[in-house]
Amino acid sequence: MQSISPGSYPKFAGLELIHSPHFPADWQGNAITCDFRAHRIVRFGISDLAKSAPAQAGYTTKEMPDVVRTSDVTFRPIDVKLGPDGALYVADWSNPVINHGEVDFRDPRRDHTHGRIWRITMKNGPLMQWEDLTKQSTDAIFSLFAKPEGPQNLWQREQALRVLAMKPASQIESASREFLRGQPDANRYAQLNLLRSAYYGIHLDAFIPLAHSINAQQVRESISGLSGEQIAQTLSLLLSQAATAETVFADRPEKRAAFRAQLLSMLEAYVEHPHPRVRLGAVRVLGAIPTADSATLVLNVAVNNAGADPFLDYATWLSINDLAKPWTEAIVNGTWALQGREKQLEYGLNSIDPALAGSALAKIIGDEKLDFTKGPWIDLVGRAGGPQELAKLFAAYILFYGPECCPGRDVSRVKIPNLSEADAQRILDALLAAARDRGVRPDGELAIEKLYEAAPEKLRTTLLQLAGFWKTPDAPTFLTAVAGDKSAKGPQRVAAIAGLRALGGAEAVTTLTNLCSAEQSFGIRRTALGALAGLKLHDAIAQVQSVMHDAPNDAEALPAWRQLLGVQGGIDALKAKFDDAAWSKELPTPVLSSALKAAREKGHAGALLATAIEAAGGKAAATPQDMASQIAGMVKQIQLGSDPAQGELVYRRIGCVQCHSIGGAGGKLGPDLSSLGASAPLDYIVESVFDPAAKVKEGFHAFAYTMKDGSQLTGIPTRETATEQFIRPGPAPEIPLIKANIVKKDLVGSLMPPGLTGALDNTEKRELFVFLAQLGRPGPFDASKGSILRMWRLYPGSQAEQAEHAEKIDEAVPAFTMVDGRLPKEQFATAIQLVPNAGNSVIASAQFQIAAAGKTRFTLTGVTKAWLDGQPLAVASEPNPTPELTAGVHTLAVQVDPKALPETLRVEAEGANFLGNQQ
Repeated sequence: MQSISPGSYPKFAGLELIHSPHFPADWQGNAITCDFRAHRIVRFGISDLAKSAPAQAGYTTKEMPDVVRTSDVTFRPIDVKLGPDGALYVADWSNPVINHGEVDFRDPRRDHTHGRIWRITMKNGPLMQWEDLTKQSTDAIFSLFAKPEGPQNLWQREQALRVLAMKPASQIESASREFLRGQPDANRYAQLNLLRSAYYGIHLDAFIPLAHSINAQQVRESISGLSGEQIAQTLSLLLSQAATAETVFADRPEKRAAFRAQLLSMLEAYVEHPHPRVRLGAVRVLGAIPTADSATLVLNVAVNNAGADPFLDYATWLSINDLAKPWTEAIVNGTWALQGREKQLEYGLNSIDPALAGSALAKIIGDEKLDFTKGPWIDLVGRAGGPQELAKLFAAYILFYGPECCPGRDVSRVKIPNLSEADAQRILDALLAAARDRGVRPDGELAIEKLYEAAPEKLRTTLLQLAGFWKTPDAPTFLTAVAGDKSAKGPQRVAAIAGLRALGGAEAVTTLTNLCSAEQSFGIRRTALGALAGLKLHDAIAQVQSVMHDAPNDAEALPAWRQLLGVQGGIDALKAKFDDAAWSKELPTPVLSSALKAAREKGHAGALLATAIEAAGGKAAATPQDMASQIAGMVKQIQLGSDPAQGELVYRRIGCVQCHSIGGAGGKLGPDLSSLGASAPLDYIVESVFDPAAKVKEGFHAFAYTMKDGSQLTGIPTRETATEQFIRPGPAPEIPLIKANIVKKDLVGSLMPPGLTGALDNTEKRELFVFLAQLGRPGPFDASKGSILRMWRLYPGSQAEQAEHAEKIDEAVPAFTMVDGRLPKEQFATAIQLVPNAGNSVIASAQFQIAAAGKTRFTLTGVTKAWLDGQPLAVASEPNPTPELTAGVHTLAVQVDPKALPETLRVEAEGANFLGNQQ
C-alpha cells in the first residue's frame, strides 16, 4: 500500500492532528510532524478522496508551508503534541549531531545536557481554559462524548479517556448504561460514538457486555439515518465487537453463530454502500468473522472493485488473508461452489499464502470440467501445487506435444480441448518453478529427451533445464550432448549448461570442465565456468586464468566475474589468485578493470579483493592510517571554500545518482541524500564517501544469502512475503529469493565500494563534498519542494502513446534533473543518447499527483509542445498554463527535438507533487 503522501519525503518524527479551537479553521485536521534533519516543523493538509471523482476510501495529503524552519543546527524537533490550552507543544532535542546509530555515540559534539520545549500559538488567538478532568464525575466526562465530534480539543479527548481508564470497571459499566439510557433516539450516534471511543483500550472487559447488549438490528436502526462517513466510523465499533465476540462466545457456538448471522445480514448491504469508506469498513469487519460466507462477500467486493480503489483493494487483500483458512476449508469440503466464481477464485488464491492455497488447488485442478488453461491455475499450481497437480499439467503437455514419448503416462484425465504453444510454455515454466523453488516434481517416472526432440524450438530451453532439476535418468548423457553440440543454437547450449549445474555429480563436473577449453566460444566457456563454480569451486578457479585471458573485452568479461563472485567462497578464492602477481599478469588490463568493477559491486565484502586487483594492476592502496589522514586533510581543504554548483556536476558525472536519490529522483540502493548537509557534520560526509563501510545507515546493511545450490546473492533486504525475501542487489530492480532455499545469511555491511572518488583530483573532491554539505539547507540545494519536477522518463517519438501515460517500457530511459529542477542541455543530450531509436523526436514524460481538485499553475522553461493526460496543452498561447485538474495522478509529456534541445528544461507545478522514483 503506497503512502497517502505523494512525493518523496525524509523520515519524520512525531505526529499530531490538529483538533483544537485555538487554531484556524483551515488548520483543523491537518497533520503536523517534524523533519528533525532539516531543522523544520512540517504541516500537511489532508484531503478526503471519498469526495473526489472517482471516489476512493482513503485520503491524500498536500504539503503546506512549513510551520517552523531555521538554519540553527541545534534545532532538532522530534515530537509535537496539543496541550490542555489548545496550543501546540514541540519537543526539541537540541543537538548538533544526530546521525543515529551509524555514528559514534561518544562523539564529543553530542549535547548530553540541553533540550527545549517550545509552545506554538496563533497570534491573538484565545487559548482554551484548562479543566482538571480528574476532579470531574464520570457522568460529566461521559457528557463530553454526547456530540458526534466529541471533545473539541484532541488533548481533552485523550485525557478524558485516560481518566475513565483509571476508574473502577464496575463504576464505568453502570454509569455508561445510565448515560446511554438517557440519550434520545435521535442521538443514537452519540451512544455508538462513546462505545467506539471506549474500544480504544479502556476497560475493554467492562464494555464487552455493554457493546453486545446493542445487537446488529439496533445498530442498523441507529445508523440508518446517518451519513456515509458516520456509518464508516461506526463500523470500527463493529470490527472490535466482532473480533471480541469470537473470543467471548468461543464456548457458546449457538450464540456465536447467531451473532455472526446478525452481522452478516447487515454487512451484506454495506459492502455495496455508495460511500467507499463504508464498503472498506464492512470488508474489514467481515475479516473478523471467520466464515466462508464472509469470504464470499469480501471476494465479491474485490472483483467488483478490480483495483479501481487501491485502499479498498488493500482492505480486501487483508480480509481474504484473515479468512483464508475457513474459505479454503470450504473449497476442499465442497461447501463453497466453484462454478461461476472463477474471478473470485483467481483473486483469492493469488492473494493468500501459497501454503494455504495448495489444498484448494488440488480440489480445483481435480475438477475435470475445469479448463485450467483459462485463468491463473497453471501459474498457481507452479507456486503451490503438489505432485499430483503437477502430474496433471505434465500429462496435458505430453498429450499435445509428445504422446508417443511417454507411453507409460496416463493422460486420460486431461479433458482440455487443446493446448496452445503459449500455454505449453506456461506449463513448463510452472513445472520448472515448482522444481527450482520448492523442490517438488510430478508423480511418476520422468523423462525429457524424447519430449525435447519432439518439442517446438521455443519450448526446448525450458525442457533442458527441467531435465537437470528433475534429475531424470536420461539427463547426464542428454544434457552433455546438447551442451557440447557446436551446431546447436546458443540458447539451447546455455540452457543445457544450466541443466548440468542443477543436475550436479561427477559427470556434470567433467562436462563443464571440458566446456571451459579453448575449443569453445568465449560465451560458452564463460557460462560453463560459472556453472562449474557452483558445483566445484576449486576446479573452476583452476580454469579462470585461461578462460578470462581470452575475453574479447571488459563488457564480455564482467558477467563471468559476477558469476564467480556469486558463489560461496568465490571472493576469497579469487583474492588468493590475485595476490599472486605471476597469475594476475596474464590477464589483460580490460579484464582486470572488469574484475575490479565486479569486486566493488560487492561493497565492503569485496573490498579486500578490490585492493588485491588494484595492486595487480600496479596501483598502491591506501593504508588505514592513510584513510584517517585523508579524511582530516580533506575537511581542512573544504573549509577553505569551493563551488557547490560544480560539485553537483561531479556528483552526476561519477554516477552517484544511480544509487542515491535527492528529492525522490535517483537510485534506491543507498540512502536519500535530500537533507544530508543539514543533518550530518562535514567529517561524517567525507568519511562516508572515503570509507563507506565505517558507518552504515540503518536500513541499508547488505547481507550475503547463501542458497541451497551454493550460489551466493548479496543485497539489501527490502520486503518479504510468506515465501519470498526480496533484495536489492545493486542499482537494478529488486529480485526475489525463495525463503525455503536460503541456507545462510551473513551481514556484509555497505554495498557502496570504497575508492569511488579515486579518479578525482583534489579540486573536484572539494567541490563534491561542498555540494553534499549544502543538501537540505535553505537555498538552491533544498530538495524539500515536491512541486518541482526532478525525474523525467525519455521515450522515442515512436512511443508517443506510452509516453503520454508514462508507461514503464524497456525503451524508456530515466533522466534526472539538477536539485533545483533544471535539466541542462548537456545533461539532456547525454541522457537522450541512451534512448533507443530516438530519431528526430523524443518525448519526456513525468507523473504528478494533485491532492484536491482545482486549478494548477505550471511554470515551464524550455517547453514548446506538451500534453497533459494525453490532451494537448496550449503552451504556445499560454507559456505558464493554469489548467483545471481533478484530484489524483496526472501525466505531463513534453516533445523535444534531439538536434535542437532547449538550453534548460524545467517544470514546476504549484500544489502538485511529482512522483519521481514512485513512477
